[in-house]
Amino acid sequence: MRRVVGIAAAAFLGLGCVTATAKVYDCVDPRTKAVTKSDIPCPTAQGPTMVEDVERAQAARLALIKEQIRRAAKRADDQLVEKYPDEATYRKLRAADLEPVIRQIGQATARFFELIAERKPLDLEAEFYKGKPLPAWLQKKIEASEISFKVQTQVFRDLEHELAGVVRKYQDPRERLGNLWAGEAPGSMGPLVSNAAVAQAK
Repeated sequence: MRRVVGIAAAAFLGLGCVTATAKVYDCVDPRTKAVTKSDIPCPTAQGPTMVEDVERAQAARLALIKEQIRRAAKRADDQLVEKYPDEATYRKLRAADLEPVIRQIGQATARFFELIAERKPLDLEAEFYKGKPLPAWLQKKIEASEISFKVQTQVFRDLEHELAGVVRKYQDPRERLGNLWAGEAPGSMGPLVSNAAVAQAK
């Protein structure tokens, strides 16, 4: 019995000695500078941090977006060159698009002068009734004339808008086409931005 107790005591003392002499390490986090206790040597190799993971993911997304933009710009440039392979083709197509609009503007202008000619005798007739109520027939014709002028004014506004659209359609890519015709690589100039958008941004 005494022998068993002695062995147990010796074992307990031995454990106490091991515990008392075990080395404790102060580990410092290189990012937060926080100090933690460890009974094993502090690790020297650090894996990627959460911030580094986020930054890496953001960089990958940005690279993907840039590549998508480049490919879209290249497709757009390829389509431009396919449609307008040279200056002569560009001018021919632009003239073809402008021609019907210019023709309609000429017709609208002719109609406007017709309305002026039709209105002149009505105004002269109305002078005889100055300060008096106009006859019903004259009042009716003047009102019809006013409506015709309003309609024709809207026609001019619509044609003006249409003409501006055709001009913008060919003006926006003109400089870019010049670069492409000169040998610039499709997609190397970034996305095409309209002149109207640039002016609005300013």
